[in-house]
Amino acid sequence: MSSACTSSSRTDPKKAKEGSNLPEVKVDGSFMEGGGQILRNSIAYAVLLGFAMEIDSIRAGRSKPGLRAQHLAGIQLVTDISQGMLVGGEVQSTSIKFTPSEKKGPCKPTYTADTKTAGSICLLIQTALPVTLFQRIPTELVLKGGTNAANAPLIEFSKDALLPFLRKHAGIKAETRLVRRGLFPKGGGEVRLVTTPAKDGIKPIVLTERGRLESITGCATVVGRLPLKMAEEMVEGAVKYIKFYQSSSSESKDIKINITAKREEHPHSSGSFIMLYAKTTEGCVLAASALGQKGTKAASTGRRAAEQMIREWKAGGCVDSHLQDQLVIFMALAKGKSTVRCGPLTLHTRTAIHLAEQLTDAKFEVTPLPIAEGKPIPPEVRKDQKTGRLLTKKEFETAYGGTKEWIGARAAMEEESIKAKGRVRKGKIKNRISPPVLLKCTGVGLKAQE
Repeated sequence: MSSACTSSSRTDPKKAKEGSNLPEVKVDGSFMEGGGQILRNSIAYAVLLGFAMEIDSIRAGRSKPGLRAQHLAGIQLVTDISQGMLVGGEVQSTSIKFTPSEKKGPCKPTYTADTKTAGSICLLIQTALPVTLFQRIPTELVLKGGTNAANAPLIEFSKDALLPFLRKHAGIKAETRLVRRGLFPKGGGEVRLVTTPAKDGIKPIVLTERGRLESITGCATVVGRLPLKMAEEMVEGAVKYIKFYQSSSSESKDIKINITAKREEHPHSSGSFIMLYAKTTEGCVLAASALGQKGTKAASTGRRAAEQMIREWKAGGCVDSHLQDQLVIFMALAKGKSTVRCGPLTLHTRTAIHLAEQLTDAKFEVTPLPIAEGKPIPPEVRKDQKTGRLLTKKEFETAYGGTKEWIGARAAMEEESIKAKGRVRKGKIKNRISPPVLLKCTGVGLKAQE
C-alpha cells in the first residue's frame, strides 16, 4: 500500500512551510478511494493538529476530477473558521495549499457556506463538524445547497442517523435543523448545524453487540408537483420486499414494520426519496435510502432501499456501511480506545483509516470475526433442483419437506454460487463471503480550545 502523504517533522521548523512556523504535509489525493473524503478529513486534521497542507491529484478517482462546488464550499468554510489561508480554491482545481492560522483571533458564533448549486449540504457537515467541535464557543453553521443529492447522504441520514449516534456514543453535542429542502438541479436548500465545544474531548466509541433485528421504520417522501400516491407506492415496494425477507428468515419473524408516506410542497423543485432505519434490541440503528429516478417506478425505488437495508443487516455490523467510514475521524480524535463492530470494511473506510494513521498518532486495528459469529442470514430463496425455479421457504418446504431440507439446499446454493461467480486469477478466488470485523482505534485525545 502506497503512503497517502509525505510530511516534514512536526517539530522541525526548518522544514516548515515558507512564511509559517507550521510543519507542512503533502497528501496524494489519488490514493486508494481517491475521492472527496481525503480532502475533507485532511483539512480537518490540518486545522485541529496544526500543520500546513498541500493536496495534489484531488478526486483523481472520479469521472470528473478536481474540486466540485460542494468541496470548494466546504474547504472555504473551514478556512474561514480556522482563520487560515487557501491557495488554489476554485472549481475543477486538482491541487490546493492550505495553512491554518497560528494565532487564533476571536471565534465567530456563526458561519455561512453556500454551494450555489444542488451540491450536498451533508458533505459540508462532514467537512466542518470535526473542526467546530474544538472551537472555544458554540458555533452555528448556515449551510446552503442540496439536501437530497445523488451520490451523497440524504440530510435525513445526517439528522437522524449520524448525529444521534455521535451524541449517544461519543458524547458529541450537535443538532441540525432543516430550514428548506434543496433538490437537483436548483438546490437552494438550507440547514442549520449547531455544535457545542467538546471541552473534555470526544468519548471513545464502544459498540460491539447488535442484538436481534427489532423494527424497520422510515418514511417515503415526495416533494413539489409529485403526487402522494408515488410515496405510497415506494412504501408498498419496500414493505413487500421486507415481508418477503421475513418469510425466509427464522430470525426476523417478529420485525415491526412502520414506514409512512408524506408529501411536501416546494416552490420550484420536485423529487422523491425513501429513508429506512433498522433498529435492534441492543439499540443499534442501521440506515438505508434511495432517491427516485426519472423513468423508474416508485415501487422499485422502495424495493431498492429495502434491499440495501437487508444487505446492511446481513453484513453483520452494529453500524451501516455509510456510517462506518464517517466514524473514523472521530475515533482518531477521541480520548481512549474505541471498538466498533462493523460489516466488511468499505474502500471509503479503509481510505479514512490509512489517512488517519498517516496524519495523526491514532492507531487502528482490524480483527475479522468468524462468519459463524456474524450469524449471516440464509439466502431468501432456494433453487428447485428439478425446474431451476427459485422458491420461497414456504414453497420449498411444501415441495420438499421441512427445515432440514431447506438448510441443506442452502449449502448446495452457496457451492454453486462460488463455482459460478468465483474467478481464479493468480491463485486468488474472488467473491468470497467477507466476515464482519471489530474496528479498534486508540485515539489522540484532542480537547477543545480554552
